[in-house]
Amino acid sequence: MPKVKKQHYVPQFYLRRFAIDDKLFLFDKFTQKVVPTNVRDAGSGSYFYDLPQKLMPPEADEIDEQIVEKALGEMESVFAVALDKSLATVERKRRINQKQKPAMAFFMALQFLRTPEQRQSGIELEEALANVLLKFHPDLTDADREYRVKFNEEYAAFSHAQFMMDPKVWEEFTGILLRHIWIIGVNNTAQPLYTSDNPIVRQPHKQHPHMSYSGLASEGIEIDFPLSPRYILLIYERTAFSRYLRLENKCIPISADNVTYFNAAQISQSYRQIYAPSDSFDLVREVCGEHPEWCSPHKRRWTHNQ
Repeated sequence: MPKVKKQHYVPQFYLRRFAIDDKLFLFDKFTQKVVPTNVRDAGSGSYFYDLPQKLMPPEADEIDEQIVEKALGEMESVFAVALDKSLATVERKRRINQKQKPAMAFFMALQFLRTPEQRQSGIELEEALANVLLKFHPDLTDADREYRVKFNEEYAAFSHAQFMMDPKVWEEFTGILLRHIWIIGVNNTAQPLYTSDNPIVRQPHKQHPHMSYSGLASEGIEIDFPLSPRYILLIYERTAFSRYLRLENKCIPISADNVTYFNAAQISQSYRQIYAPSDSFDLVREVCGEHPEWCSPHKRRWTHNQ
């Protein structure tokens, strides 16, 4: 069986929601260029999930190097049906079906874990933690502490797969999402909602000088997931957003300012690419001009004092 070269970290069935006849537009933050493309080519990388055979231990010679890609492909057929059913219910009944939420939550948990942004974030976190430990190790000299640990990116696919494909992680993340308040935002403005190569974004509403409140379970967290240019799933932590309980599982209209807010989050938290059904990227250019650090290939996700 031929190997799969083009491996999607954003599923094609999802991207089709943002395409017209399988065609969509891509804004590349690194080059600042708009590229007309298609669903097959967007949200993918060459052999992105492949486990390099040369790095596998001898006892693992029977493992298929494309095992992760194949597992994700099998799951996507189930998730595609779940997304179709959920959106059909929203369009027909103007609400979320409680029974459909577990499958959607599972899909979101896996989508959150599988992207290049999450891989890069994991690499930088491991580097940051290693360098903190190096800095405070009692047996090292001052000269030794000047060294910096660098992650060997040959192991990136292994490290990413180990975390992403852990059933305990799926179960934990799915459970967290299901405990929050779910609302559907309906966009009736002329500006479409964007999606990106990291479509599930987190907006922390609680701040602390030494602690992060950006985790999926954090107090005050908001999680946004565009479902199409018209619909967005809005998920809110219950204690900080108890005022939204009356809206749980319902559809609400979102304003032009709301759309700008949600699209700006896709821009800032994407890895490299933003997607839309038309060349409607004025906001991306504006945001990248005001915050070039968000649109740089050298964006830092962690620092040693975090």
